Amino acid sequence: MRPQFVKEIRQGNEVIKTYAPYVIKDKICSESTLKDVRACLEGVVTQGTGSALQSAFFSIAGKTGTAVVLNEDAKYGAKGERKYQASFAGYFPADDPIYSCIVVVSAPSKDIYGATVSGTVFTAIANKVYASSLQYHNPVNQGKRKSDKLPISKDGNRYDLFKSYKLLGIPFATGTSAPWVNTNSAGKKVESTKRYIGKKTVPNVVGMTAKDAVYLVEQTGMRATVKGHGKVVSQSIFPGKEVHKGVLIELTLK
Repeated sequence: MRPQFVKEIRQGNEVIKTYAPYVIKDKICSESTLKDVRACLEGVVTQGTGSALQSAFFSIAGKTGTAVVLNEDAKYGAKGERKYQASFAGYFPADDPIYSCIVVVSAPSKDIYGATVSGTVFTAIANKVYASSLQYHNPVNQGKRKSDKLPISKDGNRYDLFKSYKLLGIPFATGTSAPWVNTNSAGKKVESTKRYIGKKTVPNVVGMTAKDAVYLVEQTGMRATVKGHGKVVSQSIFPGKEVHKGVLIELTLK
């Protein structure tokens, strides 16, 4: 391919000119040579210097590289004073190439070899691509029957809850305009009821998420500490008691 730096020229949102890729030569070598080169690059990873890269979810092919770099005095220096450059150039998946990548690490401090220094970075990149590309993963609910039960919802802010229900297509009903509500799965819809939250008395935050519970506690002037994860199952100061600013209340989640 001819090197290309510009794909198109725009003026505002209007495309003035487009430059198509230009193929200088259809092939760089014969099919038999290409087959041999691919076998060599795959062999580097399966049984050569890059064998440590097999921890990737993709099959990888490529070549490791370790080079001594000249010092400022144009010499390599004595043993122990030499500077190195570690590299790995490769592509994946090896059997059906889509991505290519070159990783170069200058002056590695601990290990100097391309396989263990740059190769591990290359593997991490390949694994990240695998994890974030949907085409390599089957849906978790593929072939499974949809549940007839409504999802369990924690108590909390009415606006946040109803926005989530609407987005997920969950039927809901409410008889209150209070900002904080209790939720209950009733039949084929989620119902909400008013939840009293006072600013001069300790609020009842049992059943809420840590985010909402801490917000309501600290809104009264008290301090909150959280233990565990999940939803609040108990609070160290009973709801309804008089608020004393600066007092610490422990919220236990499960």
